[in-house]
Amino acid sequence: MFLIPLIGMIRQYGSGRAFSAFGVPVMEGFEGEKIQWMVDLGSNFHSLLGWTMLVLILGHVGAVVMHYRQGDKQVLRRMTRGVRQH
Repeated sequence: MFLIPLIGMIRQYGSGRAFSAFGVPVMEGFEGEKIQWMVDLGSNFHSLLGWTMLVLILGHVGAVVMHYRQGDKQVLRRMTRGVRQH
């Protein structure tokens, strides 16, 4: 979860463009040539990691639905609150 925004910021910095998150300036842009290895790193992995994370989230949601339909009605409660010890 931390790699996706980090790699996106590396790509943004390498491109020389300024970046602001929610109106707060995070980094300034620069004049001159791009830092190509940073742009390439971001271009190669930022999107791939984002799609991978989406697939993992959908897989987990699907597993919760599958367990629920098979009769395990407490699966979501155990995932969010844990198992109570008696």
